[in-house]
Amino acid sequence: MKKNYILIPLLFFVQVAFAQFEEDVLRFSRINNNGGARSAAMGGAFGALGGDLSAASGNPAGIGVYRKSDLNFTPLINMNTNTADKLASKRPSVQLANLGFVFAFTMPETEDNKWRAFNFAFNYAHLNSFNRTLKQKIDNSESSLLDYYVDRANRGEQGSDLDQAYYVGPDTYALLRYNGTNYYSILKEYDGVQEYVNQEKKIMENGYQGEYAISFGANYLDQLYLGATIGTQVISYKFNSYYTEIASAEYDLDYFKRSEYQEITGSGVNLKVGAIYKPIPELRLGLAFHTPTWYTIDYTYDPAMYSTLRVPSEYDFYSYEDEPGAWSQKVGMMTPWRAIVSASTVLAQKFIVSMDYEYVDYSSMNYNNANDPEFDDIGINQNISEWYQATHNIRIGGEFRLNSTFSLRAGYNWQQSPYKDNTAHEIYTVPSITGGNDLSAVSGGFGLNFKHWYLDASYSHLVGKDKTVFYPGATDISNTYANNQTRVTLGFKF
Repeated sequence: MKKNYILIPLLFFVQVAFAQFEEDVLRFSRINNNGGARSAAMGGAFGALGGDLSAASGNPAGIGVYRKSDLNFTPLINMNTNTADKLASKRPSVQLANLGFVFAFTMPETEDNKWRAFNFAFNYAHLNSFNRTLKQKIDNSESSLLDYYVDRANRGEQGSDLDQAYYVGPDTYALLRYNGTNYYSILKEYDGVQEYVNQEKKIMENGYQGEYAISFGANYLDQLYLGATIGTQVISYKFNSYYTEIASAEYDLDYFKRSEYQEITGSGVNLKVGAIYKPIPELRLGLAFHTPTWYTIDYTYDPAMYSTLRVPSEYDFYSYEDEPGAWSQKVGMMTPWRAIVSASTVLAQKFIVSMDYEYVDYSSMNYNNANDPEFDDIGINQNISEWYQATHNIRIGGEFRLNSTFSLRAGYNWQQSPYKDNTAHEIYTVPSITGGNDLSAVSGGFGLNFKHWYLDASYSHLVGKDKTVFYPGATDISNTYANNQTRVTLGFKF
């Protein structure tokens, strides 16, 4: 027989121990936007080329390159495959990669008028997909999450997760016990020797990050192109985590489970400016600056803990549940600024080679919530500046036009790790799924160009690797994050 009890803790601290604000701002700052299929096939290296709606979120001067109006949309098929020590999880999804238009207003070419075009564009770009699953497992672990709780409790620390460990059971059968001097784990109840446990964790994420961009571009003498974008970004993100420890011997503890639910929604604004210059017809140079995106974010965090304990005197099982209730917070969040330097060459109107260099300073990310003294934005921002670094990212792409109708494309995209030593993320009980180390992607595709319409297709394969832990002191788990995307763009020129 199994009996159920619900025990509510006496204290629930607002500053939730497992809420990971440092990781959240990184998640929404490390974007991999390749726009439409043509840009994606060339690794996103379009900063000096223009003539593609991806310019709205990259180098807006590329909007000025258009000589005809354009309307296009791109559906995206996304397959995330995450592997943790050979335990694989797959999540397919379908999104809208981009949808937008450009109105090109060409000017008469006279001696008095050196401006060739003034263009206006509106575009929606899909920046991030969060639809993914990660499963992790360690059998016969010699350590336990309860060891981490014991260490914190004996140092006099407090937190909602510790409250749950204290109260998820009656006094005699709590997960953490007290002998009058120190706390100790239920797993060391009898002879002080650690009981082995089987550890499992499942993380499910859902959501997206997108940007609505209003852009303006100008063409001066077909040699200098200038542009600006006002961007409004939106976030919708949900996170579910289930961590379970199952005792391997028949002592007091059967198993316990800790669940976490997190929901983040919000919006923010940014500004992008850029220029493209053609010193000679075969060479284009690009430069773009992106301000940070200033977000207003709504956080919701809801943890719970469950345990099933054996009562030897009754030869029975008792289940206990602790649900302190959801915690909500509205905060200001700022992503990093970035700069992009680009160069491309067009040879004989048949072969294009393009490269982008991007500088992003992740240590400049921060939070601001001066209206709530219980939100430790100073401490979080200090962690951000200590854990993260400026990165140098490279994108390379090429296109070969076999004839006026058919083109082949390929590209490569490399993003440097934002972590200073690639270990800061291991202090978390919830491992990073955004890919803790370097990210690299290869891509390819083709294009069909007709008089009034065109069709582009691309495929990209992105891989990232890292090592994470369930809690400080736990065994490392090697993770591989693979993302496969197929895009098809259909466009109309008028």
